[in-house]
This record gives sequence, C-alpha cells and structure tokens, in this order.
Amino acid sequence: MVGACSRYGPGMGAGVARIAAPSAGQRGRIEQSLLETDAFARSSVHRGMDLALNALERSLLWLDSASPHAHQLDDRIQKAVMFTARHLDHAMTVGTIAEEVHLSPPRLAHLFTRQVGTSPARFVELKRIERAQELLEWSSLPIRAVAEAAGFSSQFYFATRFRALTGVRPSDWRRPAGPSPRG
Repeated sequence: MVGACSRYGPGMGAGVARIAAPSAGQRGRIEQSLLETDAFARSSVHRGMDLALNALERSLLWLDSASPHAHQLDDRIQKAVMFTARHLDHAMTVGTIAEEVHLSPPRLAHLFTRQVGTSPARFVELKRIERAQELLEWSSLPIRAVAEAAGFSSQFYFATRFRALTGVRPSDWRRPAGPSPRG
C-alpha cells in the first residue's frame, strides 16, 4: 500500500505504534521479559509456550504502562466490553449493550467508537469471529455448532462473514494435528 508509510511512519501500519520507555529501569524490565519469552519458547520445559506467552504479556504490559498516551476505558465502556465477551452466544444489539451499561445507544456508540476504535456492532462481530477461530482450531464441533456457539444466527451468514474477515472458509481454518502456524 503506497500511502501507508506516510500516514503511520516508516515501516509502520495501522495499529502499530512506537513507545519510548521512560527510563533505563523500564527498558531493562521490558528487555528481561522479552529475553524470558524467547528462552521459554525455545525450551523443552513443560508448559514452556504458556510461560513464553506470559513473559510476552508482561513485556507488553510494561510497554503499555510506559506509554504517555495510555488511557483507561470509561467504566461504562469497560463494562460494555466485558458484557459483550460474556454474551457472544446471545443475540446482541447496540441497544442491548447500551441498556446494560445505562447509556443511550447513540451515546454508547459514540463513546465506544472513540475509546475502543471501532463501533460496538463491529466489535461484537470481530469477537464472534475470534471465538469461532478458537473453536475451529481446538474443537471438533461441526461448523453449525461453532456458528451457534459464536453467536451467529445461521451457518450460512457465519460462513459468509468468516470468509469476508479471514479470507478463508471456516472448514479451511481448522488446523491439522499439531501446533498451528497462525499467530
């Protein structure tokens, strides 16, 4: 994409940012966590990959805490995100979410989009697709059951949206035996 570099900076794309650590101590903690990530990922330690992911998460949390632009979500938006995550398998509208967090639908949509970076409806759809991806990778549920568990009203609609967002059919997403190369 030609215009991407000028908009986001050299070699950076949407959702990518550079954060300067504020102190040598902060940088040291981040570097240590990243080194642990690499060491655990390469080791044969039981649950090594889980430990590697924990170390990576720790380094990302240190980075986030160092960000001068870090912000907390409004409590109502945080509650909306949590409500959404717990109820993906139920029919959900912006009105349903708004009622749960005691906001009007337009106010919820405005705050949510400003703070999360996407509309509530889009957020719900993306989270449903993420859940479906996990179910497809780690379960042997039929596609119909995956669609239902992820909150889609029909298998056809699910397959259409899944392909639009991932570029592959749900049946092609299923991983073969062994670790998945997807990140």
